[in-house]
Amino acid sequence: MKQYMINYLMKNPQVLTKLENGEASLIGIPDKLIPSLLGIFNREMTLSKKQKGIFWEQ
Repeated sequence: MKQYMINYLMKNPQVLTKLENGEASLIGIPDKLIPSLLGIFNREMTLSKKQKGIFWEQ
């Protein structure tokens, strides 16, 4: 179930924004873990964007 949730968040980044703003929650994930989860996703998305930029610059 949690893997499904991770896949969903990867495909729907707008949900991450709603989590940050307190407009959404994740069933089965304690609220205290949300900041860590957001940090991981934000870091991964930032790295992903940087890699795409580097790819196109070459």
